[in-house]
Amino acid sequence: MKNYNCYIDGCCEPKNPGGTMGFGIYVIDDEGNEYKYSNFIPAKSDNTNNMAEYLALTQLLKTLNKKTGCEICIFSDSKMVVMQMLGKYRISSGAYVSYALEAQALLKKLLINNSINIMWIPREYNEIADELSKAHILKSK
Repeated sequence: MKNYNCYIDGCCEPKNPGGTMGFGIYVIDDEGNEYKYSNFIPAKSDNTNNMAEYLALTQLLKTLNKKTGCEICIFSDSKMVVMQMLGKYRISSGAYVSYALEAQALLKKLLINNSINIMWIPREYNEIADELSKAHILKSK
């Protein structure tokens, strides 16, 4: 069984809401192979940090969608995302809801053929994904 440790992060800067959304993914497998992904969505008045966090999760799940028989650990410093995907918090209202529902559907699909754990980690243990989520800011300076 192949193992993947996956770290995700999203941001909305320089202001939340209304900034540029950046999101980053860092994956390392049990053989030491690494995958890094970074992207952004230009500033719009309805962009939020929560939307960016879910964009990171959605992109990760799409990246892993063809995996089968794997042990996948997903780490995020967004307690809301983790708790909602674990079913401990309700997905209630806000601009992020459609993003959360998409992530939830992708997660259910991936769970059919894989073992998945989603865990909250403090921000300081999520440095690579955090840097990737902010790569668009560094480029513009």
